[in-house]
Amino acid sequence: MVDVPDVGGDLLRAAQQCLAEADPLRKVALTQAYAAAFRAGRLKVPADAPQ
Repeated sequence: MVDVPDVGGDLLRAAQQCLAEADPLRKVALTQAYAAAFRAGRLKVPADAPQ
């Protein structure tokens, strides 16, 4: 199990965490964890996100 940083429900911040991760195994684990959170409705695109 990976320690997933709290991104406050922000999908873009979650994506930034995944992209910034240097370790390949941790990058995959973060991506999977955030994808599950998105599917469960816990991550949203922020209202001020560019279109």
